[in-house]
Amino acid sequence: MVATLSVFSMLLLSANTFAQNITVRGKVLKEDGQPVARASVAVKGSGTGVASNDLGEFQISAPANATLVISALDFTTQEINVNNQTDITERLISTEKTLGEVIVTGYGITQRKKDIT
Repeated sequence: MVATLSVFSMLLLSANTFAQNITVRGKVLKEDGQPVARASVAVKGSGTGVASNDLGEFQISAPANATLVISALDFTTQEINVNNQTDITERLISTEKTLGEVIVTGYGITQRKKDIT
């Protein structure tokens, strides 16, 4: 009886969790307001994630109390609490990393003396 009650409670709890998902639409922008294309937007602690489009827009299904993790190359990763919001705009901060040194290695076709004549 106790085992049946525990299984029933777990099913009820998990069904309640799935019922609270909302659709979150948003936009990922740079500090200057330009869109960030292909930024990763994921629900923290789950396997759910999407990428922003060329306009920086995304749409994802998440629990109403979820945390979204937004990341992109050359930007600091941001964590945003959904808090029942269905529209989110986030500005990412540039990491401003610069290359200190670039090494160029060339591999070309070598010519033999007999090929020239």
